[in-house]
This record gives sequence, C-alpha cells and structure tokens, in this order.
Amino acid sequence: MTLEKKIPHEGNTDILTVEYERFNHVDGYDPEVSWTEEEEKRLVRKVDIRIMTWIGLMFFFLQLDRGNVSNAMTDNFVEDLGITLDVVNLGTIIFVLSFVSLEIPSNMVIRKVGAERWIPFLMFLWGTVSWAQTFMHDKTSFLLSRLFLGLTEAGYVPGIILYMTTYYTKEELATRLSWFWGVLALADASSGLISFGVLRLRGVAGLKGWQWLFLIDGIGTVLVAIVTFFYLPEGPARTKGLLRGKNGWFDDREVSILVTRLIRDDPSKAIGRREGVKNTELLAALKDTRIWGHLLIGFFGLMAPHPVTSYMPLVIKSLGFSTVISNLLTIPAHFLKFLAMLALTRNSDRVKDRAWHGVAGTVWFLVGLFCLELLPDNTNRWSLYAVIVFTVGWPFWHPINAAWLTENVAPMGKRSMALAMYIMSVNINGLVSSQIYRDDDKPRFHRGNWINIGLTFFTIILFIAQRYHYIFLNRKREQRWNAMSEEARQEYLDTTKDVGSDRLDFRFTY
Repeated sequence: MTLEKKIPHEGNTDILTVEYERFNHVDGYDPEVSWTEEEEKRLVRKVDIRIMTWIGLMFFFLQLDRGNVSNAMTDNFVEDLGITLDVVNLGTIIFVLSFVSLEIPSNMVIRKVGAERWIPFLMFLWGTVSWAQTFMHDKTSFLLSRLFLGLTEAGYVPGIILYMTTYYTKEELATRLSWFWGVLALADASSGLISFGVLRLRGVAGLKGWQWLFLIDGIGTVLVAIVTFFYLPEGPARTKGLLRGKNGWFDDREVSILVTRLIRDDPSKAIGRREGVKNTELLAALKDTRIWGHLLIGFFGLMAPHPVTSYMPLVIKSLGFSTVISNLLTIPAHFLKFLAMLALTRNSDRVKDRAWHGVAGTVWFLVGLFCLELLPDNTNRWSLYAVIVFTVGWPFWHPINAAWLTENVAPMGKRSMALAMYIMSVNINGLVSSQIYRDDDKPRFHRGNWINIGLTFFTIILFIAQRYHYIFLNRKREQRWNAMSEEARQEYLDTTKDVGSDRLDFRFTY
C-alpha cells in the first residue's frame, strides 16, 4: 500500500512517495489508522502539557544559571572578586569556547543513548557547577567556573530540539520553539525579580547577595535534573515509568496517531532514536551550503543583541537607579520580548513565511539601536529607559530560523548535526559580542552601538539572500522534475541514492 503525497511547487518539504511497508518496524506505527482534526488537536494539547511544560522548566533553569552573572554584577560582584568588566568578557569567551567544543560530540551521544538519559545528566552537571560558583573568590575561580559551565551545558539546546521533533510535525514545531525560547525571555525577566529578593540576603550566613543567587539557582537546577531522570520519556510509544504511571501517558490509539502522523509528515523520523550519527551525515551537514546560510544568520544576527541585553542592568543602574530597582526595571523589556516573539512566530506559522518575518524582527531591533545611540546624554532618564526596553524587547526571531533550518534539512542524522552546528554558531558569536561593549566605552557604549548597527544591517541582507537562494533551488529542481517523463520519475524514485533534502522531489520552505 502506498500513500501519495502531493508536492506544491514551492514551500513544502514533503517527500513525494511514502511506502507504508517501510515503517512497519516502528513502535506504534499503523498504516490504516485515521483520525479527525479535533482528535489530533486534543492529542497535541496533551503533548504540550506533558512535554513542553517540562522542557520549558529545564530551559528556564539553564538560562538562570547562564545569565545570573549579569544580575550579580549589580551587587558588587566584580569588586568582590577583584576583577574588571574586561575579565568578565574574557569569562564569556572561555564559556563560549568550552560550550561549542562539545556541541557536536554531545549531540552524537544523544542520538546514541537517548535524550531522556543524556539531558538530565547534563543538567545535573551544570547545576552542580552553578551552585559551586558560590565559592568563587578571585579571577581564577571565576574563569574556571565559566569553563566548566560551558562544558556541561553543551548539547542541551540542539538535543532538546531534536527530541521535540519526535512529537511535533513541521507545521507545529516553529510555534513550540517560540514557546521554548520564550522561556528565555521569561527567565531573564524572572532573574531580575529573583535577584530583587535574593541579593538583599547579603550578610545572611556570612554570604554576599550574589553568592546566595548562585547557590539558590544551582540547587534548583539539580533538583529539577533529578526529577527529569524519572519524568522524561523516550518517546510517544514508550511513556510508562515511575512518574508517568504504569500505563503511560497515552493509550494504544493515541500512540498510533502520534507516531503515524509524524512519519506521514516526515518519513526520516522513522529512523530509531538509538541510531548513532553516521560520519557521512556529519560530513554532509558540514558541506551543505544551505545550512551555512542559516548559520551565518544566527552568527551575525544574534551578535548585536547579546551585549545590549547582558549589560542592560548595568546601563539602567548608570541612569541613577539603585541596585535593587535596576534589576526590577529589566523585567518589562523581557516580557515585551516574549510577547513580541510569540506574535511574530505565530504569524510566521500562519502565513507560512520565514525570511520576511526574520527581517521584520531585525528592523525593530535596528530602530531601537538608532534611538539608543542618537539620544543625547542629557535626555530624561525615563526616556532613555523606555528606549532600552523597546530595544531589548525586540521580536526574537531565533525560533523562526531554527524551525526554518529543521524544515529544510533531512534525514534525521544530518538534521541533528545541522542543529548542533546552528547552536554553535549562535553561541560562538559570543567571542565577538563579548568584546563589543568595552570598559572604556561605558556607560552609553556609543562605539559599541555603531558596531551593532552595522551587524544588524548585514543580518537583513542575509535573511533576504537565504530566501531567494531557496526560491532559486526550488525552481531549478522543478524544471528538472517537469522535464522528466513519468518513467524517468519512477526510475529516479526507485533507484536514486539521494537522501533527504538532497532529493530532487524535496522542496524548501522560505
């Protein structure tokens, strides 16, 4: 029995023909199963509650542990350790280098042992490093903490995104990724609120406020990691467990629907999660220029926002606000970013467009940068604060670019490596972004802002170039396909050695 899937001329990544018999080995797969739209929506909502909420909780603590040093700096952290902002920037470089060094190896391990085992193990390790930062006392201990935090956090983001693809179709993933990265904005906002209370503990038990901050965030991470060991299932067909009940989360029909709809959406997902990544898949990802287009967008596009966001508490404090109030005043910017990102990503899914939505988010940020730079120093502090909120609250297009990448890369092994490469690109830019705002340029960072403006202009060009590159490739493939006879097409389908996104009948989204 064969399921025929039609190919639109543009903007679809479906494979032309899916043979049911190829997937009979997959747990839960049923070629005869059918379901209503309402039944599928109800089941997806169930997955959202069971899976996405917990994934969001894990990412919340990762972002707290990664970014709480920004809040610590408002509590005399730099002075207590006897370091400068340039040393803090050096710590960022060390974090990035250690982080990216294990990104691909970690993702290869995930494909072999499973995300449900590897992710909580990583989380336990970075949580331990996080609370151990309580005992930092000088430059060396600070730099070592950045090193080990980077090593232990490597692999989480691409690994968990790959795990999400085992539950969601292409049309559902972008919105879920916006929720995922929306947690980042919520964590940044919450870190200001948490810091408001925790930093006031300075002197309690002989600890400074920033020590309490690292201790509480780190212990919280370790506790969530321990629960995750028993909560996160292997996949939709295997959800029985200690914290999931003896019957699991889904009945037999629900499992069949979840598994079958994924394979019909993307046949490459029929590959077992326990299959390691082949060297050929890694090499294919490294040589694919289409992937590198997304990497360049992530590298340059997310370079400029990093220093603006990281130094926001310090810049707000320079306007004359106290340490406590400065941290509280960071919250509105992060909530604006969260809401703007959700709106942008939801509309991107609705109209099935990626590139122009990325451009729209980038233009917002560019306008904010110009305002931030051109307002004179004697501007009312609340006006400057409003501009900071607008700039940091730009619509974060990161989930759109990540979803765009996953839609246009197959099979699964190559996709997992592409995701690892992408997360590497958006983190390795920290080697540059950490040097944009320098000690001799504070508190308005005028030189750094002009650098950010140039980077943002370049990002707009990259988005547009990637869009028209995909349009060109689709038209070229369509011309070749239409020039073939029916017999030639069938022979290609039966004998081609092309796989995934290299197939002639694969169409790219843009």
